[in-house]
Amino acid sequence: ETRSSNDRLLVGFRINGALPPTGGNPHTIYWGYVSLPTQPTIQFTSTSASGAESVTSPTLPISISGSFTRDVTVNYSVTGGTASGSGTDYTLSSGTATITAGSTSTTIPVTVVDDASDETDETIIVTLSSPNFASLGSNTSYTYTITDNDEASTNTSSSSNSSNSSAVSPPICSNSKPENTPTLYAATAEDTTTIKLYFADDSLNVDNYFIEYGLSSGSYIYSADNIGGKGARTYQIKSLSPNTTYYFRIANKNGCAVGSWSQEISAKTNSSQNNLQISNITGSSPTTTSVPTIIQSPNPTTVSPTTTPQSAIKGYQVKIKVVDDSKSPVNNAKVTLHSTPRIAYTDVLGIATFDNVENGQHKVQVAYDNYLGEQNLTLEGDVKEFNINIEIKKVDSPQTNIMIYVGAAIILVLILIIIKIKKRKQ
Repeated sequence: ETRSSNDRLLVGFRINGALPPTGGNPHTIYWGYVSLPTQPTIQFTSTSASGAESVTSPTLPISISGSFTRDVTVNYSVTGGTASGSGTDYTLSSGTATITAGSTSTTIPVTVVDDASDETDETIIVTLSSPNFASLGSNTSYTYTITDNDEASTNTSSSSNSSNSSAVSPPICSNSKPENTPTLYAATAEDTTTIKLYFADDSLNVDNYFIEYGLSSGSYIYSADNIGGKGARTYQIKSLSPNTTYYFRIANKNGCAVGSWSQEISAKTNSSQNNLQISNITGSSPTTTSVPTIIQSPNPTTVSPTTTPQSAIKGYQVKIKVVDDSKSPVNNAKVTLHSTPRIAYTDVLGIATFDNVENGQHKVQVAYDNYLGEQNLTLEGDVKEFNINIEIKKVDSPQTNIMIYVGAAIILVLILIIIKIKKRKQ
């Protein structure tokens, strides 16, 4: 018979009448198929992370694609890397990780030895195998990099006096630190296991970015290095747990020089494929407006963030987010920025962007269908990016007002006719 591999045939029976069966006392037998729940996939939540040698208790994150009714287990073992185990650089024995029924994640604990030896950064490679009640996903191998935190020492000797002297030379980074802090201004749930980050940075001396994220505010247990070079403005984090809130921050680097961390931003993965959420759009703005959850429009389109060359920036960048009176984003709304009139249209996130805006007083006007919105703003200071939130409200069209007037006139005429009829009867 044709059936899926997850089906199991269950045969049950019930006997009516006495034993043994006879022609007058037949037996009734019941049978059928029972379909078991589809098994989830299990894998590392990400493929790599790093931590200083002083972080002596890091964890390696494992997750499954959805909660399951049974405990899900998977074996793990060290399969490579440049670090030495058995207590030299770290301790991690082979074992079995268990995700209990109803949960979607767990971690593998590692013990790192914080010694005083100056050495190069070293790696541990851990691989998953032999899952139970699940199948392996694509992220079966995880690389954890132990970053050395010890200073180099230099020994010199003098043959004339046969005495030894030593000097400690701290590591020297000749690169300059990025001059600005990146802005992490949006995070959207692409599906049940993927969140896309949107960020901006006008630093000139940047060659790559890296992020940290976790399951609670201020606690970052996961990381991703070198997520993009200069000019990168988006990054997708995949293999996350469904219906789970994550907290992110981003920093820039210029070679060995590390810049400052951005503000924290949070986003929640979808519980189904049809929801889209965005959280915590932040930045410098003349007004403070709460940012709503955004629901996916009927026909979403993919928008690739654009990057303006630093040499072309002469004024401010103004990003105007438009929502309606139900706090949903408005796509393709016409946004006019005065005093020098310029026009832009909002994208699927409800955001219209203006570059090279001069300082001073400005007025923003938004028009969409029968909705209108307006706001005044002042651009000044050293901040080069302003994020403005505008809520538009529906206004009555001239046709609607005419209908109201006509209806009122008809009612008035009817009232006068009724009064005259009553007078005649009297």
